[in-house]
Amino acid sequence: FVFMNVRRLRHLARALHTRPPHGGRTMSAGADAAGRARPDAERTASVPVLDQTRNPFRDGFIPGHAAHSELLRQLNRNATANGIKLGPSNAFHNHAAALMTAMWRLGATESELAQALDTTPELSGLKAAPAPSESGVVITQDNWESKLGGVGLYGLGADKTFPGYRAFFEAEIARVGPEEMLATYLPRLARGAVGDFFHAVIELGYHFESRSPELLSVGMGWLAASYVEIPGIALEGRPAFTSAVAALEGLSKDPHVFPAFDLNDGSSGYIAAIEDLSAAEEHQAAVLKYDLGDVVPAEGETADHAIQARLRDICSAAADSFAAGGCLDFYTLHSITGSRAVWAILNGAQIDLAGANDLIRVLWRGILYTHVSRNRPWPPPPVPTDASSPGRPWVDICTAGRTSQNSHVTKVLMTCADFWDQWQDPRFWVTAEGVVAARDAGGKLVGTGVGSKIGRFDPNA
Repeated sequence: FVFMNVRRLRHLARALHTRPPHGGRTMSAGADAAGRARPDAERTASVPVLDQTRNPFRDGFIPGHAAHSELLRQLNRNATANGIKLGPSNAFHNHAAALMTAMWRLGATESELAQALDTTPELSGLKAAPAPSESGVVITQDNWESKLGGVGLYGLGADKTFPGYRAFFEAEIARVGPEEMLATYLPRLARGAVGDFFHAVIELGYHFESRSPELLSVGMGWLAASYVEIPGIALEGRPAFTSAVAALEGLSKDPHVFPAFDLNDGSSGYIAAIEDLSAAEEHQAAVLKYDLGDVVPAEGETADHAIQARLRDICSAAADSFAAGGCLDFYTLHSITGSRAVWAILNGAQIDLAGANDLIRVLWRGILYTHVSRNRPWPPPPVPTDASSPGRPWVDICTAGRTSQNSHVTKVLMTCADFWDQWQDPRFWVTAEGVVAARDAGGKLVGTGVGSKIGRFDPNA
């Protein structure tokens, strides 16, 4: 098994800390041509942006301190009282767990966390969580696979089977424990993790970010209820790319003529674009030419190390996709937060290499299709080649994220800050600066709302 426990991650993080991004655009600040850290980089790295006592992936984590206890109380309150969907056609998602956990990582106080669920405008439409008996769907060990998904890429209707799946995974956790439950079921669910455009896997990721027991069954239940596989084709030979960053650049510049999509047509327009791209063999082949293939450890390399290197590479590519669109695109933003979720899951769960590869493959294909559906924005902004700041200091960025009252802004800024702490990669500082600068200039996330194609997915809309 590949087991990313905290102690092993600490040593791995140290090993990767000053490595240049795999296929990256520039060398990390403070590293020489061989990737060796310079003394100034070590001093910079020794002062993390985020409070490491609030980092569940590091040895310094202090569970149960005042702010963490309040976070767990509020996450429990949300999981107990509210369902996973809201809005017209139940097309929107409950982002409360992501918002509050990211706020906590960014330094939120007990008072701020206690108020977030009741005072954040986007959470005002939360709906009560139905009891499993009300859903009419009972999930058992005999039928759990046959009931998976069935709601398409959009995920409309996932809330109907979710209560049954959540109850099932709660029972399995009680029967065999959380680690064995994950090792048993997560590899099977990995192939469908793109369902509900990354929201289910993001929710599961926040279980590991927060250590909230409730979010484990919520995340697994949501994954099962929204399960869907993106159509794929058999790739001949080995993939041409081993670097996600280089592959994304290649896709952005590929001469293949893709359809031009309306970026303002909401979630239904986005999902319709993904479906159309994946259903047309010529577009499918053009996209998957940039697949990466499975993670295969080199001779003498551990599976842990190989997986971490691939995840860092994909997270970097996701940041490039988002930053290239001006740090305002709603769907490439989910490529970053979805990547962060997979990073969190594979650093917190026991899962075999095959299951890890399934999860990483689905993540990368989702990022590729999303990038094309947003008309392949390129290039990303340049990044500093030295230790200089690309704009405002991190303390201001973190404050902006903690107080934004927008779950998407909060979680992407937390992600950028934490990845900066780990890797000292300037692209994450540049991306975070871009998010705050765009909002300060009055920019709004592009593509929010249901969109004009909702009738394609909900005939009653």
